[in-house]
Amino acid sequence: SAIKKISSNFLTKEYEQYGRVREKLYCNDTLQSMSDIEVVLKSSYSDERSDKVTSRNVQTYMQEKKPPFFMANGPSATYMLDEVKVKSKIFSDKNIKGLNFSISNTIIQDGKQFFVIKFVPIKNKGSKYSGEIYIESEHLGISYLKINAEKLAYDGSADLELFYSQSNGKYWLKSCYVKKYESHRIGGRKSQYKGE
Repeated sequence: SAIKKISSNFLTKEYEQYGRVREKLYCNDTLQSMSDIEVVLKSSYSDERSDKVTSRNVQTYMQEKKPPFFMANGPSATYMLDEVKVKSKIFSDKNIKGLNFSISNTIIQDGKQFFVIKFVPIKNKGSKYSGEIYIESEHLGISYLKINAEKLAYDGSADLELFYSQSNGKYWLKSCYVKKYESHRIGGRKSQYKGE
């Protein structure tokens, strides 16, 4: 399976990656806070404890009032969203048993064939995740993962998209996009928060 082949399909030697982490938080469609951070990541898919994240050129903006929640709380936490590496959501031993997986389509991208795998919670198994995975058919490499999480704390939900790129036969996280929605009652009034 694609999960068993992660160690052979993903970079297990330490690699260096340059990128940008940008977070925005809105309350009732009004921007509350924003941060923009350039990052350098030294990482490996063999051991998550070896990750080293260096931040530079940090720019932040925040309204006077502190918002009730933040997005990923910075670059280190953002890289912990890499489900292929961390296996904390759908690929954890506990959660994978509560999901039903099925092939919904086969597509061709850049001359390669991919299986589109849909997953949904099994009723009464307690999972809160659904979404889809694109798996390259020849080597069973995971190239895309979308996770929808429902019924989170504070009457909220989240959408997570992970895009993986391949170079010299090995995959690595190219980009990550997350949207988080929460409702909070502050001063007797319910407010809608959206983070991205």
